Amino acid sequence: MYQKHLAAIQQQASAGRLDAVDVGDVRALYGELSNARTAMAQAPPSDRLAVYDGTLIGAHDQAVMSAEILSRARLTDIPEARTAFIDEAAARAAESSRLQVNAANAYSLALPVAVG
Repeated sequence: MYQKHLAAIQQQASAGRLDAVDVGDVRALYGELSNARTAMAQAPPSDRLAVYDGTLIGAHDQAVMSAEILSRARLTDIPEARTAFIDEAAARAAESSRLQVNAANAYSLALPVAVG
């Protein structure tokens, strides 16, 4: 869900159309991601799902950082800084996606599959 929203903003940024993105939209995404990350970190731990939980929290951390960096990129008027921010945000978004795949794999390994 948030990955699609983050990817859409990242695509616009990478295509040089970051000015078309509403700053409030980026800040709202940052807020949603931060709240989700906080809720996940405060959830009771599960030994069985520890790897999944940790990996998913890491994915959210990267997504939060990506959204924050995109917000900085949107607000700067310095072309070199904007480019550096956009590149860093893209790397963090890619890492978030990679970690989400790893979390899904950890989840599938942690839960038994009933074959009937």
